[in-house]
Amino acid sequence: MAKSCLLGYILVNTMPVSALKEALIKHIELTRTELGSLIFEASQDRGNEKLFI
Repeated sequence: MAKSCLLGYILVNTMPVSALKEALIKHIELTRTELGSLIFEASQDRGNEKLFI
């Protein structure tokens, strides 16, 4: 099976940052259980609390 790497970002504009953090926890857990998923990480930018990479 070929390996792929997807990179992206989330910029929070219309919801509280705390709500996104809670949603990300569940999303990361679900994604890591998918067949073939090796790594799923998201981190909050140090300079912009509304940006997640």
